[in-house]
Amino acid sequence: MVATVTRCAFVVPGEPVPKPRQTQADRWKQRAPVVRYRQFADLLRLYAGRHQWREVEGMRYSLAVRFVLPFPKTASARRRDTDAGSPHLVKPDTSNLLKAVEDALFLHDQAIWSVTAQKYYDDGRGPRTEITIEWEEL
Repeated sequence: MVATVTRCAFVVPGEPVPKPRQTQADRWKQRAPVVRYRQFADLLRLYAGRHQWREVEGMRYSLAVRFVLPFPKTASARRRDTDAGSPHLVKPDTSNLLKAVEDALFLHDQAIWSVTAQKYYDDGRGPRTEITIEWEEL
């Protein structure tokens, strides 16, 4: 039996935001990290919807995400030139960034069987999150 693989790829502009640890109080408190995360999650859902992607039960998903993060404000122009597009090896953690994407786009993220995530410094095209989702029927 040949499975049909479908792909949806889209780019979300703006700085990627990691998922923070939340408490019960975050339901009504307006802590800055939680507000930023919720805005980022809303933006992810908006761009996913614009590309006609939505999770369908009974599918298995493969997720590939490329996070492009900005340089710190204190980075010199020389460092920005030499490190543009290179791997980003400091905070935020790749796993926390990935968790933000999974929780925003998947109600049942146990259906994700394959994940690839990378984070890089800005390459001159601005901070963004590049997402590719592939799925096939079970």
